[in-house]
Amino acid sequence: MAQNSETVYHPGPRIVVTSRRIETTGGRFLVRDLDEFQCVYQGYPGRRIAMICAAVELAVAVIAAALAGAASIAIAGLVVAAAMGAAIRALGRGKRGWMVLLAEHRGHPVALFSSQNQQEFEQIRRAVLRAVEADAASRLVAGHEIMVAATLSGRSVSSRSPRRPSGRR
Repeated sequence: MAQNSETVYHPGPRIVVTSRRIETTGGRFLVRDLDEFQCVYQGYPGRRIAMICAAVELAVAVIAAALAGAASIAIAGLVVAAAMGAAIRALGRGKRGWMVLLAEHRGHPVALFSSQNQQEFEQIRRAVLRAVEADAASRLVAGHEIMVAATLSGRSVSSRSPRRPSGRR
């Protein structure tokens, strides 16, 4: 493979990932200038709001039933709270929330990609991982020692420079 060739891992349209560069709406980055990759998963806010509303509805119904002395108000409140609980469950099903792929570019944090679609996000995450691995391999072939500071899962990894013989067996 020629040294100038570039493998495309994700062709776009929102992000282009190749073996040498990543192009986003936020900028164009060389893979070798990026490190400290991490994925941030933010919860779905609608679910939390609905849960708070259901709890308030139930509390209001119980207080109103106690003050009025009518069991029908308590039953109505319980039915509404149960319906809200079902809505919360349906709202949260299949939604992971907002996912963001972060990296450090020359010491400054950048958001490379974000999505609510888990399949799309995972495709981009894997494409970036392949680009980082290809860049590391190309630098090893050139004989340079490099250090990859973190994998996309946030765990640090050891140097990817070639091992030197230790003399021990």
